Amino acid sequence: MSVLSDEEKIILLDDILESRVFSKSPTSKNLLSFLVKSTIAKKQLKETTIGLEIFGKQFLDQNNSSSIRVNIYNLRKKLEKYYENEGKDVKWKVIIDKGQYYTSFIQNNTSKSNLKDYKKLYRVSSFAAIFLLVILGFVIAKMLYTPPTILWNSFFTNKKETTLIVGDFFGFMAETKTGRIGWNRDYQINSLDDFYGFQKENPDFKNNVFPANYSYITEMGSIAVYRLTRLFNSRNKDFSIRFSTKSTYNDIKEHNSIYIGPTKNNNKFIQYFNERNAFFYIQDRKLRYKNIAKSKDTIFNLDVEGTASEYAIVSRLKGADDTEQFLFFSDHDMGVIATVELFCNQNKAKLFTKEYLKDSDTFTALFRVTGKERTNLNLELIAIDSVYQLP
Repeated sequence: MSVLSDEEKIILLDDILESRVFSKSPTSKNLLSFLVKSTIAKKQLKETTIGLEIFGKQFLDQNNSSSIRVNIYNLRKKLEKYYENEGKDVKWKVIIDKGQYYTSFIQNNTSKSNLKDYKKLYRVSSFAAIFLLVILGFVIAKMLYTPPTILWNSFFTNKKETTLIVGDFFGFMAETKTGRIGWNRDYQINSLDDFYGFQKENPDFKNNVFPANYSYITEMGSIAVYRLTRLFNSRNKDFSIRFSTKSTYNDIKEHNSIYIGPTKNNNKFIQYFNERNAFFYIQDRKLRYKNIAKSKDTIFNLDVEGTASEYAIVSRLKGADDTEQFLFFSDHDMGVIATVELFCNQNKAKLFTKEYLKDSDTFTALFRVTGKERTNLNLELIAIDSVYQLP
């Protein structure tokens, strides 16, 4: 059928007017009915004619011809909605061209009766588009892919589990300066063993003093965990998280391990660091560096205020049974935050490796970190040695 009779046009009009889209819009129903029937009758359509028919004398009183254009616009939108839903399978569509008030009836090329060839073309086009997207995605991924640096590669390939150990602070409940019972800490008491040992040596300490059921971490913990998580997720790897007060020395040796935290909590990683390094040694919140090239020792005081600058120690070590360790020490937030950001940034880590390590994957480095109010952090390398590990 290439041409519709007037009777068939009226039947199509009635179907539209009875649809859900038009059921609650009497103005659009009356307007469409008037336009279709006027077009069939070949009546002249002007804004005044339409306004008087739809709005009556009110149209003349308001003298608002723009309301006709608004209602025509709304009518077109309702027709589009109708043909997207209830009328999507009809063979003929009613349209109102922009700038016109006369209606036209055109064949609906997306109805089921006309969709076979279209669907075939769509399937072929879709397949071609998907193929091109796959190729494009592969090219982009290859361009954007950054292979892991030598410093992290073993964490992703040696099939060992990785544990991230966050340096936290042990606490106990006791009377505070306000006279209330609250959370306290002492840098010499870093575990339950330390706590009960101190109580044994100081019997008066037993009164109204007991271990807290929680520890605390500082801002460095959350920021470093976030950056390390992004790094590992980029390689489809993950890690478990533990706190240093809940970790044993064997936890360090049995898995790949990363430590982020302070030295002032006297954690087990300090012992491990000292055992594995030939030229660096941490004790009493000081770092001793044995500079073989200059035949002298240098002592760096780690016990600083830390509001504008502090030292940070980074050590990449090899452990027993092909395990890997990456240690990040600083007694305040800024040191760990800055160094973790450096070595989690693959481009920066590559430049660091190329400039200082000559493709070695073990080292210990001391940085001075500065930043006003612990922001806008800058790193200055103070000392570095490719690690000669003690057996």
